Order: sequence, then structure tokens, then C-alpha cells
Amino acid sequence: MSAHIDDSELQAFAAELGRAAGQVADAVRPTLSKAGLNVKDAYAAQARGSSNRGFQRLAGTISYDLVGDGLSVEIGPDRARGGAAGLAGFFHGWPNGGGGGGDLDGPLEAEAEVLGKFASDALRDLLR
Repeated sequence: MSAHIDDSELQAFAAELGRAAGQVADAVRPTLSKAGLNVKDAYAAQARGSSNRGFQRLAGTISYDLVGDGLSVEIGPDRARGGAAGLAGFFHGWPNGGGGGGDLDGPLEAEAEVLGKFASDALRDLLR
């Protein structure tokens, strides 16, 4: 005995979900890019505002990139510009003291609220 189940509607629904996921990514990606730029700029402004000239020079080494499918943002030192260890000292401090004056969380928290609003608006517009 055999049975035939018509799953064409289920397959059509699955295909529609796949298309929707791509549309959501396309709608949210610009918002994530802008958020990454804003956080990068805030970190650079902190470094430029430092009383330590070494930390001031690190401002230009901070970069941001969209990674993977563009739904993740990486913000940090651009090793080609030479800022990796110095930025660690600026934000976290040095093992024997000093540094540690940078605020990693403040710019992220400020941007999270804005990012949430704009991402929500983009999704709402997509569903209309």
C-alpha cells in the first residue's frame, strides 16, 4: 500500500521563505553598515581625544567591515595600519598599568538603539 502526499504548497511556502530571507538581508544590510561606521567613528574620536599622543595616532587605524553575508560588522584595528596592540592598550590597558581610557561599550550601546529602530523600520516597510 502506498500513499501520495501533495506537498506542493509546503514547497512553495519554503521557497517563499527563502526569498523573504534574502529580502530581509538586503533591507537590513545598509543599516548595519551605517551602524558599523558610526561605532568606528566614535572609537576613532575617543582615540583622537586622548591626552596620549600615541593613542591619538591610533585613530586612523580603526576600521570597520561587513563580513560574511553582510549581516555582521567587524570593527577594530586594521593590522596593515599598525594599530592592533596600541588599540588593545587604549581600550583595555597595559599589563603593567596605563592606558585603558577607551570606552568600548558606550558607542555600541548608543548605536544598538538606533540600529534596532532602523532595522525594524526596514522590516516593516518590507512587509507592507
